Amino acid sequence: IAQLVDLFEIIDINGNNIMSWGEFTAFLVDQGMSEDVPRGFNIIRFGDSAVVDETMHQSHCEKAIYLKHYDKIAYVEQGSRSLKLCSPDLVPYFELKDFAQMPLYAAYIENESFLVVSCSDLTLSFYDVNNGLKLVRRILSQTAQLV
Repeated sequence: IAQLVDLFEIIDINGNNIMSWGEFTAFLVDQGMSEDVPRGFNIIRFGDSAVVDETMHQSHCEKAIYLKHYDKIAYVEQGSRSLKLCSPDLVPYFELKDFAQMPLYAAYIENESFLVVSCSDLTLSFYDVNNGLKLVRRILSQTAQLV
């Protein structure tokens, strides 16, 4: 019975304690009919958010990354050569514009207080968070490795 309760909580995405046909079929499509469904799932609940993005974007956001220890969201708009930062409440914070190519990913290095951004031209750019996001170093790699 415990597995059935867990399975119900997984399928009931919005947490209203009612399993709709849409939730059920979406679950089956996502998991596949042949998989052993009750085995080892994590429960994720989705609900309405009070946070609304009212920013005027030049295009759709192609990538968004939450930088947990920096408590900022980094995002890239389609076709843009800049990385924009905002608070978790979607209040604009800063825009990094000095990239030759499109930013691909951003990460925060907590022990150094650096924001590092990788771009499609194989560069890594390091910005000092404690110094107004000043560019500290830019490294050009000769090759890329997919992990």
